[in-house]
Amino acid sequence: MKRIFISYSHEDKQYLNQLDKHRAVMIDDGLIELWCDKYIQPGHRIYAEIKKEIHSCDIILLLVSPDYLASESCREEMSIAIKRRHSSKVVNVIPIILKSCDWMNTRLKELKALPEDGVPISTSKNKDEVYTNIVKELRQLCLDPSSTPLDRKRTQPQTAADVPQPQVDKYRVKKDFNEIDRSNFRRKAYSVVKDYFKKEIEDLNKIKDVDAEFESFSSTHFGCTIVNSNIKYGTAHITVHRRSGLHSLGDIYYSFDENTESNEAQGIFLVKSDDYKLYLEELWNVFGESKTLITPEDLAVRLWKRFLKEAEITQN
Repeated sequence: MKRIFISYSHEDKQYLNQLDKHRAVMIDDGLIELWCDKYIQPGHRIYAEIKKEIHSCDIILLLVSPDYLASESCREEMSIAIKRRHSSKVVNVIPIILKSCDWMNTRLKELKALPEDGVPISTSKNKDEVYTNIVKELRQLCLDPSSTPLDRKRTQPQTAADVPQPQVDKYRVKKDFNEIDRSNFRRKAYSVVKDYFKKEIEDLNKIKDVDAEFESFSSTHFGCTIVNSNIKYGTAHITVHRRSGLHSLGDIYYSFDENTESNEAQGIFLVKSDDYKLYLEELWNVFGESKTLITPEDLAVRLWKRFLKEAEITQN
């Protein structure tokens, strides 16, 4: 499995969300694991965590736009990524051009960018096709361990040291998951959802006529409230619970009410497994989405969109 670090400006979050959707199959196939700053745990040092991930990942995606180049923190992440590429030669640094900007007058000009020829995603009429092509490039990079990085081409004959070594992450090994595995996965899923909601609430509070609040009621349940002052019935609540005992309704469950008890739920997710991985499955679903093979990241996005709908707000 390849670990991918994504560097982006928060002004371009809609592009990150679209890329998130298109990479779902690769995650289900066990090819990649994505990381960006929204997964930083509360109380952790933000920039220390970001630097650690940049120095430990296999692929670095830079989502480039005018906002990205104007951000001091984004430029710092870009600089660290390029320095690592020059020093180690084992990491792929790939600029993804979101919008027209002056990226060719930066150090990024020495790297091969996506989409093809560095044409910005924003100028494309069929953006889904562009994202699909980007994912195809990433899939090829993950599946072919002998391929050279996208940002450099081999010009010298191979030596013995260049011969690709066996990659253990191309194999899938069956495993019997025990209760500790399931408990750890449940905790991770809850933490991912909680952190995602907390960060999105902060962003909502930047919107005029929208007030949003996040509250952690205990170690096993949190709640959020949105007040959309633009409409008459624009107030929405959600409470999300994690299993905390034998009598819990599910592993992760939620209600569109304020600080509900642990015996109330309008939606329930259970931890399941196949022969290779753990995932979440929805007990019932009236929203038309997939009921099974749900990752913690998918769950966070899914619940957030349902919550926004309650307040008559949509997300690009």
